[in-house]
Amino acid sequence: MAATYDEELPDDRDKVRVIIGDTDVSDALMSDEHIDAVLGLEGGVAAASVFLLDELIARYSHDPMKVERGGLVMDFTKRLEWWAKMRERQQAIVDSDAGTSAWSSIPRTLANTVARDEYSNT
Repeated sequence: MAATYDEELPDDRDKVRVIIGDTDVSDALMSDEHIDAVLGLEGGVAAASVFLLDELIARYSHDPMKVERGGLVMDFTKRLEWWAKMRERQQAIVDSDAGTSAWSSIPRTLANTVARDEYSNT
């Protein structure tokens, strides 16, 4: 399955990727095909993001929050908290009937932070 990301955000798939924090396509959390299918089912960026964030929370909530590899401890505690916070924001957009224009409501600084995937490297 393919995973692509364009920093110029030309399509809804790229917008969803930045919202869910899945911009490192060398280690993608979701395939393009899956995101496209969810966009088709949910009908907009915000609603698709809610669906995919729920999926990520469900998938990763069963994993250990701290992992040690070769003496390096990786702490993923903040990942679930961040996904839950983003889910709440996107749900509020869906609930306000603005789901199709969700991208315009995301502050650019937030989008830039998400694009760097900082939360996954704590």
